[in-house]
Amino acid sequence: MKLFVKFLIVVVLLALAGPFFLKGPDGLPLWRWQDAVAKFNHWRSGAVSSTVGVVIPEAGSVKVYRWQDEAGQWHFSNEPPANQNADVLLINPATNVVQAAKPREPEEEAPVEDPADDIPESAHISPILPLPDPETTQQLLQDVRELQDLAEQRKAAMDNIQ
Repeated sequence: MKLFVKFLIVVVLLALAGPFFLKGPDGLPLWRWQDAVAKFNHWRSGAVSSTVGVVIPEAGSVKVYRWQDEAGQWHFSNEPPANQNADVLLINPATNVVQAAKPREPEEEAPVEDPADDIPESAHISPILPLPDPETTQQLLQDVRELQDLAEQRKAAMDNIQ
């Protein structure tokens, strides 16, 4: 049982330390020590609308100040207000930037050949569905006409019943 508890303690310590060492998609650690200190100081102060004690700007981020006036209106500026406390927001201007795919190089077009030139006259056009001979085609058309006449007769009979 003692070995299991020691194993659990090691696993918990590794889970807590992992974000400091694992790299994100941008190649930077998922969580930095400076971020943890800034969040802890903000949490420890307990004030939501006061200035954060430690502000560590990220590379390429823009610092924006946010404050609320007496009427409840929010204001944003790149300069802090003279007579009020303001929240400091760090905004990454590349947040919604999506990298576009590189266009492909145009391929040289090959001369278009007529596929009918390669087919001998005696061969069928489609290997799956060969063309019937003219006599069979005439028989099929005759069968279709008879079927159409039969359908019209049945429709007339149904109309007379009602």
